[in-house]
Formats: sequence, structure tokens, C-alpha cells
Amino acid sequence: MKTQKTSFFDRKEKERMSELFKRLSKQVAIIIVTVMVLAQASAIFPLFQMLPFSSKVEAATSIDFENQQWLIDEIIRQVRVTRPLVSDISEVTTAELQAVTIINIDSKTLDGNAPGVDGYIPAAINLLPNLTNLSIINTNLTGSIPSTISSLTKLQVLDLHGNNLNGSIPSGITSLTNLTYLSLASNKLTGALPAAVLSSSFAKVVTLDLSDNQLSGPLPDPASAMTALKTLNLSYNQFVGFSSTSALPTNFTMTRFPAMTSVNISHNPLNAPWNNAFTASSSVLQNIDLSYCRIN
Repeated sequence: MKTQKTSFFDRKEKERMSELFKRLSKQVAIIIVTVMVLAQASAIFPLFQMLPFSSKVEAATSIDFENQQWLIDEIIRQVRVTRPLVSDISEVTTAELQAVTIINIDSKTLDGNAPGVDGYIPAAINLLPNLTNLSIINTNLTGSIPSTISSLTKLQVLDLHGNNLNGSIPSGITSLTNLTYLSLASNKLTGALPAAVLSSSFAKVVTLDLSDNQLSGPLPDPASAMTALKTLNLSYNQFVGFSSTSALPTNFTMTRFPAMTSVNISHNPLNAPWNNAFTASSSVLQNIDLSYCRIN
């Protein structure tokens, strides 16, 4: 009888231990699965940073960029270097817009991965505040230069030559005091040259090329020195003399442009006396072209 009771209790104990083991096994299995999931999540977390929904902040839309697809495509192309799955400008964050420092599109060097240009520069170009180089060369760029370009104060290179830009040169362009290279050549720009263009506002400019446009009126007298300027090309426009005098100012190169090596004002109806303008100029001046200017 005692043996039977012992066997009964042993059986119950075994059943209890078996049930406990099953429960522990389930808990251990849950813990193991949880650890594995967390490990996988930590491993793939950086990938979520690349997904379109990783940022809920909408910095800009196509409407903000006035549906200028050439610019939208270029921004997205650059963002895809770090986030390959981005497909729409609305997925681009403010930080990513601020990270764009160069827009450089030349129709002569475009490859299959770079967008062409068929449109204009939208006012929202100022959503790229850290641009240092804005070069859109030999394309179908039309319209006027937006006044908002004056807020891109980190620009060092502004090269828009060989396009179909029209309208006047915005006066605020002289706010771009870090420019070293400015070319708006071979467009259809009209109106007067902002007076401050030939002044110390552009103290760092080495090359200034506004040739082959339809700029008109008198050339502003150099108000202050542009000590870095080496190349000045204002040829093939409609400039008719100078603001304060009918003659070429005698200080045109010597005082105001001491580093000038090349000046071209040819093919303008200046109709101004020679006035010994360049006879006392710096010895670094190598090329002077005043042909077809009616200078006597």
C-alpha cells in the first residue's frame, strides 16, 4: 500500500515538473525570439534611415520649386547618394537641402545620370542656402534671374553663361560678396548694369564676364577698388559711355582694378574720348580690346 502511494505521488511530481518545464521552455523560447528580433532590428535600423518614410518633415514640395523638374531631379539625384530610395522632393529633409552645395550642369558634359535643363531658376533656389557653386551652362535655361538669388551669400561661383535668360540683372546680386567668378555671358539680359557691380561689393571677384547680352545705358564709374579682378569682359552689349563723364575714366584700371590683366569692352557704342585711360595702368595689364567702340 505504501509503495502504491509513493508511486502515485512520484507520478504527480513528474507531471508537475513536466508542466513547469514546458512553461519555462515557452518563456525561454519567447526570450530567445525577442533577443533575435532585437538583434536583427538593431542590425537593419540604419536601413530605415534610407526609407522614404524615415523623415516626416516635409521641407519642400514640387510646387515650392515651381515644378522645375530639372532642379528637383538634381536635388533628388544628390540625396540618393545617401538615401537611394528617395523618389520625390517632398521626402527630402531641410538638412538634406542645406547639404546641397553645388549645382553644376553643363549640356556639353551631361551623362546619362544627370538631368538636362528645360525651364527657369525658381525663386525657391534660396531653399539651398549653402550653395557655393551654381553653374548652369549652355542649356535651355530661360526666364529671369530671381531676386532671391541674392540670399545665396555663400556662393563663390555663379556661372549661367550660354542660356536664354532675359530681364535685368537683379541689383541684389552685389550681396554675393563671396563671389570669385561671375559669368552671365551669352544670354538676352537687358537693362542697366547695377552700379555696385563695379565696386568693392565684388572685392573677391577675379573674373567678371557679362559679354554678349543686350545690356544698355552708361557704364557705372568704378566707385571703389576691385583689387582681385583680373578679367573684365563687357563686350557685345549696348553700353553708351560712362555715368559721370563722356570719356573713359583715367582711373579705369590703374586705381580701381590694380590686378587687371585683361579688359574687353569691344562692340559697344561707347562713343567716348580715349582720355589716356590706360596709359598709366598697371604693368600687369596684358590685353585691351576696345574695338568697335567709337572711341577717339
